[in-house]
Amino acid sequence: MDILTYEDIDCLVHGKATDDINSLFLKNKDHYIRKIWNDKDNIASLRSLRSQKIISDYDLYKLAYYKISSFDPLQSENPLFKLIAEQDSDGALLISDPNEIHYLCFDAHFNFIKGILDVGGKIDQNKFLISAFSGYKEEYKIFDYLVDNFDFDSSALSEAAAWLVYNEHYEEELGKAAFKKIVDKGLDINQKFSDESELSEYGSLLSLVFSEQPIVFISWLNGTPSQSTISDFPWEFIIFEHDINEEHVEAIRSLIKKGYELPLQEIATFLRDKDEEDFAECVDHISV
Repeated sequence: MDILTYEDIDCLVHGKATDDINSLFLKNKDHYIRKIWNDKDNIASLRSLRSQKIISDYDLYKLAYYKISSFDPLQSENPLFKLIAEQDSDGALLISDPNEIHYLCFDAHFNFIKGILDVGGKIDQNKFLISAFSGYKEEYKIFDYLVDNFDFDSSALSEAAAWLVYNEHYEEELGKAAFKKIVDKGLDINQKFSDESELSEYGSLLSLVFSEQPIVFISWLNGTPSQSTISDFPWEFIIFEHDINEEHVEAIRSLIKKGYELPLQEIATFLRDKDEEDFAECVDHISV
């Protein structure tokens, strides 16, 4: 027996399944759960399997996500969330996989995410915060809910702020308001990115801001960046992967005026290697 028949599934639902039936169900659980969903007695069958702990709250969530377009956008009548809410949480409903969060974290799914939390599920708020603006997203509704209801790791605050700057949302009113909320949550401008971050090549939030928005970077110097963070700027990456202009040179001057130590000769060499002789000469003439 390689696949389960309707009779086998019925035995499972009514607690009369053999070990072979249980084993085959567990090997292809998502498939059979979807098959049960298409049956007229779907809710009663799923309720029985959940009460027997054959399926989990997370399994029901996955079915709900798979059928997300089938439910009312408000999710107030989502029968699968109601089913989860009927029983004590089994602790399995945690949304933490980065890829899963990437596809779920859209304002269009806000009520679905809220539904998960309302029935006792949990989310990795740090990954959701980052995902609200990563890539080219602008999920302000989710962002506002998160900052109003959760605390965050310093690294998550830093990366969310970085995406606002990287995507130039920082220049818009909604982006400015979002950035202020991140600051109010305790943003550390010296925070460095983890190796797993999509922005890891920049090394740190400060390096990204210098690269993408040098005028904004200059305004941040009153926040007292640390010398160690400045010393770790990946100058080769910054220069070769960005269109260097007068604003970058001015940011370098500002750092020197503030007393920071920079590898000016190395920076000038990278600029010459990129055929940016004029900017290289400007750097050469910066007085230390």
